[in-house]
Amino acid sequence: MDQIFELKGIKPATDLYRYSLAFSSDKFFKPRSKRSIELLSSMPPFSAANIATDWNQKLISLVKLKLDEENTVVYYPKGDGPFLSPTDNDDA
Repeated sequence: MDQIFELKGIKPATDLYRYSLAFSSDKFFKPRSKRSIELLSSMPPFSAANIATDWNQKLISLVKLKLDEENTVVYYPKGDGPFLSPTDNDDA
């Protein structure tokens, strides 16, 4: 069953572009997929467009995005960086 979400403030004759997301891990759950979509939306070409999302698998854009075959997102929790900082116990 498709989820439905309303897009407000859009003129009736506006073209919309729908994109579906697929995650490579079966262990993705709602908070992790939401964070991954946040990270994806901060990367080009998504960062240059106004995008609506259901925070699960769908993206809606007012412009057609120029996409490569695949986009890779490195997941990290909000407030952390994409890589762990070295500690005194780590070898350089």
